[in-house]
Amino acid sequence: MWHLNPWRDFGVPQVRNRLWFPTIPRTRLQALGLSEEEAGAQLERFMDQVVGSSPIPIELYMIPDGDRILHYYNNAALVAADSLSKHQCCQVHSETKWPAAHEKHFAKKRLPWAHSTSPSPNDLERFPLLLCGNDREYDVMQFHGVRQYPEKESFIVETGQSINRAKRTCHNVGAITPNSKFYVANKCRWLLGVEHLALQSIFYENRIELMRYEDSLLKSLAGNAFEGSCCAAAIYATCRPGRDF
Repeated sequence: MWHLNPWRDFGVPQVRNRLWFPTIPRTRLQALGLSEEEAGAQLERFMDQVVGSSPIPIELYMIPDGDRILHYYNNAALVAADSLSKHQCCQVHSETKWPAAHEKHFAKKRLPWAHSTSPSPNDLERFPLLLCGNDREYDVMQFHGVRQYPEKESFIVETGQSINRAKRTCHNVGAITPNSKFYVANKCRWLLGVEHLALQSIFYENRIELMRYEDSLLKSLAGNAFEGSCCAAAIYATCRPGRDF
């Protein structure tokens, strides 16, 4: 049994622990003339060969500034926000519960708490992808040190979680799940679905084609994937041909 982690073992900037249980038919081992102990030793040696890479900067997994994919999503955010505002003007909203919980967490850390932490209209105009956030998420971001848009310091806040589970990191993200949402403070935006896929080591040659699909679907696909480096290592160790399988 192996405890695999993309960040620790392969340098991929995401942290998600996986337990891998290799299973090899005994008939295959008998055909190779190996005992279970010998097979285990082989697997250990192969895993030692493939594990161990220098940490990779998360920026290499992100869409570069000025890329047309970002331009597309900026425009999509503006259209979606306009449509939502027209729809909400006729809605009756029930009282939200998160402010009370957030106030308690701020008090525990002796931090000043402000109910309104949303970006200014000028911020939203400069960085349309900020429109993809909500008041609860902006509050979580404030709790973890976001004070301006953009921040000079490079760090990431996991805003998809509740305030007691959200985390701040600098070089990697937490476990990627279908509901994950990671705010990059110095870029003033959340990671896109295509970037979630990249962080799972799933790279699509023509990323423009992925824009045909909803961003939430790409994130769901990434969230349900087994990180590619871990998967490749497991396949390599168990399926290598010959006596070393």
